Amino acid sequence: MFVQLNELVGIHWFLILLPYITLLFAYIGLHPIVVVNLLAQSLKPDVLGTTTEQMAIALLGGAVMTFFMGPFSGTLGLMSSMINVAPLRIARWSLVNVIGFSIILAAVVLLV
Repeated sequence: MFVQLNELVGIHWFLILLPYITLLFAYIGLHPIVVVNLLAQSLKPDVLGTTTEQMAIALLGGAVMTFFMGPFSGTLGLMSSMINVAPLRIARWSLVNVIGFSIILAAVVLLV
């Protein structure tokens, strides 16, 4: 499925979308470390036509985005319990930071 997505959108857009795939799985309920580990084992950079560094930066950047916005993240859970606010509301507060981070991440992934 990921190879077909890579062929459909191209390697550059695939690397930009990869962190959002991690974020999507976090919203489904999977922990980011599990998602990154499974994706790292299943995606072969030589088959996709990318470098291991680009793949690592994209996957780790996606994990960082889930720590900011993932509703099941321990960071948001701890903050939620401390200030008595729903985790999704705190995730909305972090949206601007995640958008800025994703722009920087996309630039770094494409420049490496």
